Amino acid sequence: VEYAGPASQREDRLQQMRSLHYSDLSADRQVVAAVQAMEMILEEQAKGNPDCVVRYNGRNLSLLHPSAM
Repeated sequence: VEYAGPASQREDRLQQMRSLHYSDLSADRQVVAAVQAMEMILEEQAKGNPDCVVRYNGRNLSLLHPSAM
């Protein structure tokens, strides 16, 4: 957007990018949740708590220990 042409056409390029479905930040929500879940699982593993599971309800992540399942 910034360097793909003249500065006078920046707004047009920005609108073009915003119209693309894959540029929508909401498409990244599942990826962010997956990365955060992996971080939680690995942190528990490092503490000596293997086999944890993370559940995502669309808003929050919940860590479940094997003994609680």
